[in-house]
Amino acid sequence: MTIPLLCLTLLTALLPLSGWAQCPTGKIILSTQADVDAFPPGCVNLPGALEIRGPFISNLNSLSGIQSVNGNLDIRLSPGLTSVDGFNNLTTITGSLTIDECVRIENLFALSKLTSIGGNLRISNCGSLLSLGGLNNLTNIPGNLTLFFNDDLETLGALNKVTQLTRVFIDNNPRLSNLEGLNNLTTVSQALVIHTNGSLTSLTALNKLTSIGHLAIFDNTRLSECAITAFCQYLAQPSGSVEINNNAPGCSSIADVQADCNPLTITTQPPSSSTVCPGATVTVGVATSGNVRTYQWYRNGQVIAGQTSSTLSLANVQPWDTGAYVVVASNSVSTLTSTTFNLMVNPNPSVSISPSATAICQGQTARFTASGADTYQWQGPDNFTSSTNPVTVTLPGTYTVTGTNDQGCSASASTTLIVNPIPNPPTVKTPSGQPGQLYPAGQSTLTVPQYSGTVTLLIEGCPGAISWTGPDGTTGLGTTITVPTIQTGTLVYQATCQVSSCVSEPAFATIIVQAQPLKLLVESYDCASRQLTLRSTGGNGQPVEYHINSVTNGWESMSNRFVLESKHLGRALKLRARQRNTSGGWNETDLSFTPKACGARQGVVEAVDELQVVVLGNPVVGESVEVDVRGAQGQPLNLQVVDQRGRLVDGLIRPVAQAVEVVRLRVGEAAGLYLLQVATPTQRQTLKIQKQ
Repeated sequence: MTIPLLCLTLLTALLPLSGWAQCPTGKIILSTQADVDAFPPGCVNLPGALEIRGPFISNLNSLSGIQSVNGNLDIRLSPGLTSVDGFNNLTTITGSLTIDECVRIENLFALSKLTSIGGNLRISNCGSLLSLGGLNNLTNIPGNLTLFFNDDLETLGALNKVTQLTRVFIDNNPRLSNLEGLNNLTTVSQALVIHTNGSLTSLTALNKLTSIGHLAIFDNTRLSECAITAFCQYLAQPSGSVEINNNAPGCSSIADVQADCNPLTITTQPPSSSTVCPGATVTVGVATSGNVRTYQWYRNGQVIAGQTSSTLSLANVQPWDTGAYVVVASNSVSTLTSTTFNLMVNPNPSVSISPSATAICQGQTARFTASGADTYQWQGPDNFTSSTNPVTVTLPGTYTVTGTNDQGCSASASTTLIVNPIPNPPTVKTPSGQPGQLYPAGQSTLTVPQYSGTVTLLIEGCPGAISWTGPDGTTGLGTTITVPTIQTGTLVYQATCQVSSCVSEPAFATIIVQAQPLKLLVESYDCASRQLTLRSTGGNGQPVEYHINSVTNGWESMSNRFVLESKHLGRALKLRARQRNTSGGWNETDLSFTPKACGARQGVVEAVDELQVVVLGNPVVGESVEVDVRGAQGQPLNLQVVDQRGRLVDGLIRPVAQAVEVVRLRVGEAAGLYLLQVATPTQRQTLKIQKQ
């Protein structure tokens, strides 16, 4: 008989105070907070069932005297409850315990004295419940365990004293990742159903099960560890129906589970060790039996990214890859670790070549020395090979050496050899067109009188640096050699051309200085300024004095340049030179010279065959003309350029002509026709010059 709480309230109003110590009989339903608060405080052992349900019930503190319920205890549809405080002294429920749709209950700690339930345990739709903490002392649940739609439930750890159940239903608990708490469960006599638990990954907590009726595991999308010993034994001889599907790999079907039930064995271990050189590819592996789902290789205990097969493959290994390697083979429930493979990567030698690069000249050799290794092998241009060290080479190009150390590891280095060509020898000759030059141009061998001043040698044809040597250890750089004529003898000069480090064969010039009597020469006469320059050759090296009648006041020893007056033009002047001899007297010589005005007309005479005159480059471009004269050797030579009116433009006198004279004379600024007049005492020749 069910006693409504209103009748219970009227009854307590009529009974004396001692009646509160008695418990109501029959099934009691508490649907309001007032009902709960009116519960007799002296009731300890409730003789019947108790049901609590009501949206406005917020606490159960008035039930704290109850120690046992002789029937079912149902707490339902009570969203105002946050705990079950009030049942702190409850130890026994002869019927079932149900907590359903109490969405705010966060814990069951008030049930910590509960040790026995005579029927089922059902906890469902309790969205705030994190754990079953409070049921830690519960040892006996002869009926079913039902856990449905508990959104925040994370652990079943409080049920670790439960060993036997009739049925187990674990359904739609999205945060439950494992079944730890059921570790001591040995028997589920009728059915074990695990369904739609989105975070569940492992069933290893059920490994003590020895008896199962029906088995259903499905729609647990992350569950892979199902091939535990208990299930493997059950699937070998199932005592009821089996449904396993739509779980993660490892638990996606009956066959999937049974595949992982086969024991894993590494039938072939990796080799114990290997020693290689940098850059090598290392491949080792294992062979296994059983259903291996994953492989993971480790080096010195650390995961090697990407090495997830039965074969370890390392490309281009380096010394830092040295270490101890193992592979772990796993399936959903088993893990095996291989024996250790020890890899040693010896370092490569540090090979270098000295010098790192070099340049030589054609015909020379280069020497390269390698270091840093124990043995060497060279390769180079034109199939050059050698195993010696150092090597001597001559061909241009790249040379590569491969050095190997005593551990068998190799490295290479390269160097470049540049072979520069030997430059051509320069030319060493007398120049052309030098003022006062008394010797022919373009000569490498020349005989000159002693005391005839200096001879200039010009070094040409060198694109690099010039150096020269001469008598008595004289040396110099640059393109000009000045040869003195004070001492008689044969003076040999040699010049070389250096480009980069390569030096040409020497070029030679020979100047023969001979003693000759004192001789007076007109070095030059400028008709515009009327400056007359005298010079002497030969003699004995004593100072030379000059005298010109009506020009000098006695003998002149301080200068050899004289300015004539207009009265001297057109008149024959006697030019005299003298120097002291060894006996104290004078050695004297003279010369007759007739200066002319620049505007004076010159007679034009037909040329004779013996005198050869060539204008180099006619028509003329520029302000000067180069003239080659032959056939006047040993004679005074006079060259003049005149315009069409016979006016002197430029002139040059060679007192003693050489076999070949190359001179340069000015021409007028205006374009047109000019005449070149060349004369010796016995011959004359006139040539036309066209100025552009």
